[in-house]
Amino acid sequence: MRERRNLAPFAQFCQARCVLSPPPITPLQARLARAALGLSLRDLGAATGLAPNTITRLELGRGGVHAANLARLQDVFEQRGVVFLPADDVGEATVRLRRTPGA
Repeated sequence: MRERRNLAPFAQFCQARCVLSPPPITPLQARLARAALGLSLRDLGAATGLAPNTITRLELGRGGVHAANLARLQDVFEQRGVVFLPADDVGEATVRLRRTPGA
């Protein structure tokens, strides 16, 4: 029989020191971000280097989108002022635009 180990100290260590990456954007957030920026599928594809069909698959939640492409899409949105807000007990995950100084 295998000896059972107490993993609690390891879990405490990881919880205190491990940094988790933020969750990927949701299909709804991708649609909202593109609409907020007024970008067409073609414009967003040109900005990200992704095919419009790839963006459509993501926005419809059909899957098959590589993590690197998802990160590229999120980076472009964030560079253009989109802030991604996670879901909470009040509502779904959403987006907002960063305020520009003097606006």
